[in-house]
Amino acid sequence: MTPDVAVVVLLVGAGTVLAGLLPGFRFTGALAALTALLALVAVLLMGFWLPAAYTLAEWPGGALRLAAEPRSWLFALAYLVALFGLQLSGAVRSGGRRVAVRFCSLLVAAAGVAAIFAADLLALAVAWAALDLATFGLGLAGKEAHAPGPAGVTPNTMRLGINFAALAALLVAALGAPQAAGLALGSALLPEPTTEWLWIAAALRLHLVPLHLGGHPGGGEQRGRAALLLLAPLAGTTLLLAALATRPPNVALAAVLSAAALASALYGSWLFYCKPDDADALGNLGVAFAGLVVLVALHAGSAAAPGVMLLGVMAIITSATLFTYMGFARSDAVWVAAPVLAAAIMAGLPLTGEVGLARTGAVGWLSN
Repeated sequence: MTPDVAVVVLLVGAGTVLAGLLPGFRFTGALAALTALLALVAVLLMGFWLPAAYTLAEWPGGALRLAAEPRSWLFALAYLVALFGLQLSGAVRSGGRRVAVRFCSLLVAAAGVAAIFAADLLALAVAWAALDLATFGLGLAGKEAHAPGPAGVTPNTMRLGINFAALAALLVAALGAPQAAGLALGSALLPEPTTEWLWIAAALRLHLVPLHLGGHPGGGEQRGRAALLLLAPLAGTTLLLAALATRPPNVALAAVLSAAALASALYGSWLFYCKPDDADALGNLGVAFAGLVVLVALHAGSAAAPGVMLLGVMAIITSATLFTYMGFARSDAVWVAAPVLAAAIMAGLPLTGEVGLARTGAVGWLSN
């Protein structure tokens, strides 16, 4: 079992969802949920063959590779669990076949899994490009594409521009790395300018303050698309930040990133606390999580890498859990368990996993 299997399953599933364009076909929601489940099972079974790798393309002096190790496997598993919950929730709700939304959501998931398992900078760049186009398509499938901002530019288009800027920074980092250093994520041989460009790319990808004004992922979308757009930058960036945690940027860049991350964490969490039922609620939650992830990566010292991974997993579980409550059966009292669980995770109560993050981050900050 190799990392490409889950990506192929999601791509094939996206193609089968197009059968919903046929008159009388009413199983698009079930197909999307089944596809997410099969991808989840594929990643779960891959855990017995770790580490696993697959070469997409190879040429003299380079290659495009996907690789799975325990850390990326766990993150992909959490991502696909959240995806399955979102697709299953959408399958049982009314609202029509929504072929375009489900098709694009599976493409987003496939690109997200590819970004999680990317073993080098070039593979990550290809995955980011695919993720950008898929999230843009998901935005077009919704109403957001028809709501231009003050400058006449839709949030979806603004988000695509910021993501392309992040992709450009990643390509600059990849092209600037000497051949002897290689392009593997977290390589100790990467020169300082390359790692600094990677930090910039990660910050752009997460839409830290003030870039959130350009349309943060999840802002203004319906709950299902908001959750998917919120998970996309986390999927594409968390592993990169975990790899960069051992290579902090220079003092000036670290100060700028720290200020933006702190502002994002405070701004997003305050707005989410004040307006939990607002249309931008999940987008505000994404701003807060993005800031926290960067703060942990910058300042948790030796505990930064595991802290980033734990926070990324908790962010995925929390956002998906909140959506399950908000979008599945908000009038059913039994589903109050979902926001309670999400609140427990964010508060760091025992047995939720966030305790490990708090302990890891505290140890790192104290030792740093």
